[in-house]
Amino acid sequence: YMKLVNFFKKNILAAILLWYFIIASSGIFFNFSLFNTTGDEAPLMSATLKMIADHSFRPNYPSFYHLALGTYLYLPFFIIFLAWLRLSGLFAGAEAIRQFGQIEFAKFLPLARFISVLAGLAGLYLLYKICEKLFNNKFISLLAVFFLSASLLFVQASHFARVWLPQVLTVLLAFYFIIDFFQADKIRLKHYLLCGLGVGLAFGTHVVGVFTYASFLAAHYLKNK
Repeated sequence: YMKLVNFFKKNILAAILLWYFIIASSGIFFNFSLFNTTGDEAPLMSATLKMIADHSFRPNYPSFYHLALGTYLYLPFFIIFLAWLRLSGLFAGAEAIRQFGQIEFAKFLPLARFISVLAGLAGLYLLYKICEKLFNNKFISLLAVFFLSASLLFVQASHFARVWLPQVLTVLLAFYFIIDFFQADKIRLKHYLLCGLGVGLAFGTHVVGVFTYASFLAAHYLKNK
């Protein structure tokens, strides 16, 4: 019994992440193939598929009203999945897959939603690392991860292929770089480059990410006043 308790204590972060993964993944088939009733799930996924079909890295389409970074997050997952469909023998060729994507577009929704789950998982781990830097207290860090993983809004957002989970991930990444910059004994060029990268990724996912720049300005002022 004590061995089991000790094992759980040592792996409690993994247990929380696994629990979140199970709960979040359970919703990826919600309302399967009826994408019009689950909010704005279509723009990111359709722009990604169009980019692959057009052999382009520019998601410049009338139906796409988000910033570009979300499509770049989707792109490698969809390329791998489409390559698997082609190699599996389920389709005769690339043209058959193209026609399937046009007619049965919503059948790709579970993959796009799974990407949201992975973004949430990475965001939870980043939150743990941020709390470790801020508080240097494992209990507080684990408590923060637990509260976010148990948040109804966070879990619900994980069920859908919308922009908000990638946005949470990039905002947390920006905060991680900003805190690392603020706590550094000696500021180096890499700290500014990483902060710029983090803020850029947050803003490139959705316009609300630009507010992370205010955090960087505050950290810069306090560090150099």
